[in-house]
Amino acid sequence: MPLPLPKAAIDLVDGRSDSESFGSGIKSHEIQSKVSPAFASLIPEGQILHAYRPFLNKYDKGGFVRIDTEGRIEKLFGNPPVFEDYDLESLWYKDGVICGLMKLSLFGIADYQYVEIDPLTGDLLYNNEVPLVNEVTGMANYLPFYVAAAYNPDDDRVYAFGSNERGNGYAFVSAPSDAPEASEAIIDDLPWENMCASVCWNDVDKSL
Repeated sequence: MPLPLPKAAIDLVDGRSDSESFGSGIKSHEIQSKVSPAFASLIPEGQILHAYRPFLNKYDKGGFVRIDTEGRIEKLFGNPPVFEDYDLESLWYKDGVICGLMKLSLFGIADYQYVEIDPLTGDLLYNNEVPLVNEVTGMANYLPFYVAAAYNPDDDRVYAFGSNERGNGYAFVSAPSDAPEASEAIIDDLPWENMCASVCWNDVDKSL
């Protein structure tokens, strides 16, 4: 079971990213008290921000919202029915589709799935189980356990901050955009102060 990781977040009250809070030695429980747990990805068409509120309880199961450039928030839809009790751990936007990783928690990680979701209807378009075990060695492999991820269309890859392979620290990784199970560490054992709570791709500067 990997270490608790900081949630990628945006502040739904004033639209301000709280990612600057990281890198100052703040512990994870302090982070959770400072930021609203919503994952976000900017969709170029119409400059709409898609965000996700995680599962809280049977009365508030969270789901997707969108935020426009005026700060207006509109609830869109919940999780796909088959993943009703799951949390979306991270998301990115590719070719008009929401892509991400969903986790079912039950005394640890009971199930971990790569999903593709229609951003207009919330329909599940595709899903595939992501093993958190090295299939060759049989040892734990938590590299696909992302905190925050961004898609680079130039090389069709995802770059993410998350767990290291052993699950006892942090890493910066990359994977094919539709195959997080093939994640490879660019920086393993990343210091806590270098972790990012959110990340995006800047197509102008061609950089994260």
